[in-house]
Amino acid sequence: MVQEAKETESTTPSMTPEQTRQERKAAQLLAFNRWRLDWRAANPEANKDDRREAWKAARKSEVRKSRKALRALVKRGYRLESGPA
Repeated sequence: MVQEAKETESTTPSMTPEQTRQERKAAQLLAFNRWRLDWRAANPEANKDDRREAWKAARKSEVRKSRKALRALVKRGYRLESGPA
């Protein structure tokens, strides 16, 4: 028996390469700043080198969490736009 493949529609709109880069950058910034707040509270005496080493270890999982959070916001109708700093 042959089953027809179901066409799946993406729940998020397709993005241009530039939009993808911007989303990744936003996720990285969000992840680092969220992580840094918690890390500073837990390590008040640590220096910049300690922070860099700890961020290297935590970066992948933290960015993944932030990308999921940003995608959830987009699915609910929110949109982030970059502007002049």
